[in-house]
Amino acid sequence: MDNNISITNTTTPKGSHLSEKERAQIEILHKEGYSNRAIARKLNRNHQTINNEIKRGTTCQVRRQKSRKGKVYTYFSTIYSCDAGQARYNRNRLNSGRRGKYLLMKDFIKELDNLLLGRYDGFKYAPYGALKKLKPKFKDLDLPCVTTIYNWINTGITETNPIDLVKKPKLRPRKVKQETQKRCFGKSIDERPVEANLRSEIGHFEIDTIQGKKMATDKVILVLTDRKSRYNIVKVINFKTSQDVNKAILELKAEYGSKLFKTITADNGSEFSELNKVHSEVYYAHPYSPWQRGSNENNNGFLRRVITKGKAISSFPEEEIYYVSDIMNEYPRRIFNGLSAEEVFHIHYVLPSGPRVA
Repeated sequence: MDNNISITNTTTPKGSHLSEKERAQIEILHKEGYSNRAIARKLNRNHQTINNEIKRGTTCQVRRQKSRKGKVYTYFSTIYSCDAGQARYNRNRLNSGRRGKYLLMKDFIKELDNLLLGRYDGFKYAPYGALKKLKPKFKDLDLPCVTTIYNWINTGITETNPIDLVKKPKLRPRKVKQETQKRCFGKSIDERPVEANLRSEIGHFEIDTIQGKKMATDKVILVLTDRKSRYNIVKVINFKTSQDVNKAILELKAEYGSKLFKTITADNGSEFSELNKVHSEVYYAHPYSPWQRGSNENNNGFLRRVITKGKAISSFPEEEIYYVSDIMNEYPRRIFNGLSAEEVFHIHYVLPSGPRVA
């Protein structure tokens, strides 16, 4: 035995695993005939740790030798290999820890993928909405949280890939564009009542239009979003003109009751230039500031999942447009702790003839 072998003797934290370097040192010392206890003292480790490691990393080697008469003799020997020990350690680490929850809920993951990929009605759900939708069906399961679902998607456990998601939040600095030539048709959003700003009651709406192809002959979707409940009201109109918008507003007042519409916040599009003729409390957002009607723009994004840009609105049946709007109103919202916009809306307001059915 060579007693002059230099081994770095450093203090190791209690409970720490052997490193690849330490395994190489164990192999050298073991070949030199050091006992397990002697190796342990050299590495400042417990002797049982060395004993367990040598057992894990010991491999069987086979050597064959052919005699002069042609007979083959086979010899077996065992030897500790630091590479074998490291490979065994890596395999054990992969199998350590608690087994993933996803292994016990294959049916849930299948249904989750169906909602995330829009296989039922072509409408893709976000992870939060899909979880709330599936909760009654899988009430006996210990369901994962939204963060866990995102982790499953990112690690490939689900069929859904990150690119398949409707959208992932991306926080980018807002660029404020100052333009002075844009006209304002009435009272500024700065004059809007405090109830509308605080979303403290039903009846304060944001308004916008959705176009398909930018053609003068194509139909347009008029969208109104209640600021408190995020409830969406849509109306298909023939043209993107102030006359058609005003006519639609009067029809909606007759359908939903004029008391519902307290204030309306619009952008500075020409189709809203005469909105004051049919409603007294109309306010206009600052030019080039769509975030001032954030709820409206967010709901437009829902509709755009099905009613895509560049495709004529006239090519969609009106029943389909109203159906998509109804799905959106029934969609579970995180901001309401899983309640839908429709549920919140009807908690605070009862329609004159009951809820509208498209």
